Amino acid sequence: ASEGLSVIRARTEDEEARAVALAARQALADNKTVGIITPDRNLARRIAAELRRFGVEVDDAAGVPLFQSAAGRLLRQILALATNGCAAVDLMALLRNRATSFGHSRAALAALADDIELGLLRGQRANPGLAGLRQLLAANIAGTTTHPARRLREADRAAILALFDQIDTALAPLFALLGEKSIRAGALAAALCSAFAAVADGADIPGRRELADWARQMESLAGEGHSFRPRQLDGVLTALMLGSQVR
Repeated sequence: ASEGLSVIRARTEDEEARAVALAARQALADNKTVGIITPDRNLARRIAAELRRFGVEVDDAAGVPLFQSAAGRLLRQILALATNGCAAVDLMALLRNRATSFGHSRAALAALADDIELGLLRGQRANPGLAGLRQLLAANIAGTTTHPARRLREADRAAILALFDQIDTALAPLFALLGEKSIRAGALAAALCSAFAAVADGADIPGRRELADWARQMESLAGEGHSFRPRQLDGVLTALMLGSQVR
């Protein structure tokens, strides 16, 4: 029964995925077809990533977990931005995500992100939140900051402030939740999806339809379930999305 069966004893998960990928690549080089079967979704993603190094694209019939899809990653970046008080790293991660638009073209938003990074963040430390960035913007334009990577002009002020206002408006429901002593899952999902709609603003993102389905399911459970403190919400979101796939 074991004839033709090989067993790999891998030391790490990376080594396991790489070994399977190399075996699959060898079979393809020998003009064979390959099927990879595993219940471990993390292993499947690792194997697919290794095969892409060889230019081999995998058709994953099981799909991608919603929280790891393009829509799910954007949602998690929005949550990180809110929970970390609009920290510089989280802000730039969101603005550099190609799914983020805030109603702008990709080129226009990229230019604004460059101004914010080079004019306000590079080599400088802002006070917490968007209020600190607004202060740095005023100081940069007034010429009172020392050695900014990019000197901004008065003509740049309005567009950057308008973007900060859009971010504030999008995150307002989340900020309100974070100030509560306890919240419910339905309220968290509603606030996140409201922010997602403002950030993505109609962009065609893989997983957006599945995210909308998940949001409707969560909305139907509004007011139900246990209440919990608004802490470690990335883990909460991962648990709430468990089982939702983007195929």
